[in-house]
Amino acid sequence: MQQLLTLLCLFSGLFEIQAQSPAALHVHFDREYYAVGDDVWFKVYALNRDSVKSKVLYVDWVDWKGEVRSSHKLLLENKSAAGDFRIPPDWEEGLY
Repeated sequence: MQQLLTLLCLFSGLFEIQAQSPAALHVHFDREYYAVGDDVWFKVYALNRDSVKSKVLYVDWVDWKGEVRSSHKLLLENKSAAGDFRIPPDWEEGLY
């Protein structure tokens, strides 16, 4: 039986976050629920294009305890970036 993983930000399928800088970002995922071994596909958009100064975006996958489980570095092109990663088989069921 596969363990079910839920990303907190997927409650509505879309999620807006505030970066450490004033740039507001919008994250879109390919679906709402994932299981161990699934591929997570996502795209990030800068909502205020003028405020984005960097061409590098850091993405951290954080568990419900606040621990960083995985980190990724993406290139921002035209104020957006896309990425994916496979959920490792040792991740526990829960909210991320």
